[in-house]
Amino acid sequence: MEGVENYCISVREHGEDVIFLRKIIPGGADKSFGIHVARLAGVPHPVLVRAHEIQARLEVSNINQKGIGQNILEDGPKRADEQVNLFDFAKTEIINELQSIDVMALTPMDAINKLFLLREKARKL
Repeated sequence: MEGVENYCISVREHGEDVIFLRKIIPGGADKSFGIHVARLAGVPHPVLVRAHEIQARLEVSNINQKGIGQNILEDGPKRADEQVNLFDFAKTEIINELQSIDVMALTPMDAINKLFLLREKARKL
């Protein structure tokens, strides 16, 4: 095949965040940014966490394409077959946000503002 070339999008990494620079450059990407793209697309947080777990296991294991599925199924923690309900995701996100609030660290005004924001999110459901 003559004239076939690889191109990728230029990126800048800042800690855990990736900034896609909207510039196409010659060559291939040195790693996958699929999970970052999924996050930008709004994939639910539990799915992203699981994807990170699988990606880390694959990187450490250095396994070939044939063994990927087997590695994911056998080596991971035993999980109930649980389907993420995309329609209840907003409710789950509000619950997670509530659980993560350090109530004792909030000022009374911060607490009122946080409660107002959470109520507004809940009303939009």
